[in-house]
Amino acid sequence: MGTDVTQGIRVEVRPRFEPAHSDVPQGRCIFSYRVRIVNEGPRPVKLLRRLWHIHDGLAPVREVVGPGVDGETPVIA
Repeated sequence: MGTDVTQGIRVEVRPRFEPAHSDVPQGRCIFSYRVRIVNEGPRPVKLLRRLWHIHDGLAPVREVVGPGVDGETPVIA
């Protein structure tokens, strides 16, 4: 699991290997990710967008950018 805290916002990411969707002999390994965001600061914050840097040992780093999460922009108290 990876954890980082920036300006009172803690983000925890837990990867999980998905064997049912992977083909290891062919070099295809699929992972899902559980992301937890915790506001440790004194004021509510609003999640407006996301930015992921995906590091794959066999490919260039990929950047994924999008608004909110699942189309929502939640307030995190």
